[in-house]
Amino acid sequence: DRMSDAFISEIKNLAESLEFALIAISSANSTRQYIKAGDKVSLYERWNPIYEKLKADFEVNHFTFMDNERNRILRVHLPDQSEGTVIRHTLLEAERTGEVKWGIELEMGSLEIPTLRVVQPIFDDNTIIGFVELGDDIDGLLEEIYERTDNHIIATVFKEKIDSVRWVETMKILNR
Repeated sequence: DRMSDAFISEIKNLAESLEFALIAISSANSTRQYIKAGDKVSLYERWNPIYEKLKADFEVNHFTFMDNERNRILRVHLPDQSEGTVIRHTLLEAERTGEVKWGIELEMGSLEIPTLRVVQPIFDDNTIIGFVELGDDIDGLLEEIYERTDNHIIATVFKEKIDSVRWVETMKILNR
């Protein structure tokens, strides 16, 4: 029970840190301008240095800009794989409420690793024009808690939520 509380506390602290970064990113005039124009190149040039810093400081490994229809404009972490529409729960909740939302999710069709995702709507004149998302795979966080406490934490996922073929491929890629 104490370990569950420690895990939840760590997740909340990380989510709040990422939320502060997202507020700054989403409120920048250049971000709004580039989102409205769908300008992938300028978004990358402006925000890739920040992504590299977030990656080094917080192990952030997902940074995505989307339009108001949830279509990816840019995956800063994988710019050549930016196409597609995002339908994750955190994004849908941010869209529905107009507020920052976070949660642990699997991205079906990707590596299917549980990832903390924090999503911030981007506004222009009280209208949502897009979204920005930061994410951090939680496996590193579980390892950090283990190293500090010498206690194992196990993250469980409902089996029916996982594509078993992709899961096996992912484990091979990760040498697990």
